[in-house]
Amino acid sequence: MHTLYLTSSGEVYSFGCNDEGALGRTTSSLDGTETTPGRVDLPEPIVNLSAGDSHSAALTQSGVVYVWGNFRDSSGPIGLTAAGCPVPLPCKLLDKVVQISRGGRRGIQYILTPDRVKLPPLKGCRSRAVDGVFTGSYCTFVKLKETGAVYGFGLNNFHQLG
Repeated sequence: MHTLYLTSSGEVYSFGCNDEGALGRTTSSLDGTETTPGRVDLPEPIVNLSAGDSHSAALTQSGVVYVWGNFRDSSGPIGLTAAGCPVPLPCKLLDKVVQISRGGRRGIQYILTPDRVKLPPLKGCRSRAVDGVFTGSYCTFVKLKETGAVYGFGLNNFHQLG
């Protein structure tokens, strides 16, 4: 319900529905500021973005993740604050983050409770180093650094794994 875009200089702009503070800036539906792209104030250049249903996340060049808006499930808000967070807040994570991705309604579990995914041994590949991740609704794809091969795992009830 909202869109984020990243400029070549690392600035973030947002527009669309600002329910729960998903745009990361103050807007009004009455004056058109929701539907006009506006700059999100972040402390350093951004290298990766993720837009959820009513939340957003940005990854800085130093590996810090900022989140804003709100996470929700069928019971209502479950993250940040009940009213949403209209400004970006840093996540306290132990490791430097290199990429963020949000898949369907699953994105919340990865931001609030990060965990490492261990890949099983893969034929013809000595290293399991990953240099790309894409998450969809109930499925995940990883791109291996060594070979460029893409592997998918997760739910496949609608052939989303290919």
